[in-house]
Amino acid sequence: MAPPGKAVVPNVLGMSMREAGETLTKVGLAIVPTGTGKAVWQSTPMNTIVTPGTEVIVYFEDGKK
Repeated sequence: MAPPGKAVVPNVLGMSMREAGETLTKVGLAIVPTGTGKAVWQSTPMNTIVTPGTEVIVYFEDGKK
């Protein structure tokens, strides 16, 4: 639970770009996506307390090498 006026960063790893965007938006954060496929890295670790509107960079990979 976030303190008043703050947001807790959720874990978006393994999510699609759409799922990650919806999850971050739901708690008042912005997504900065890079790549395609499933989320493999996020710039701000889950459970970090941040100010609403904070941008979270999320890297996506399709898993195909």
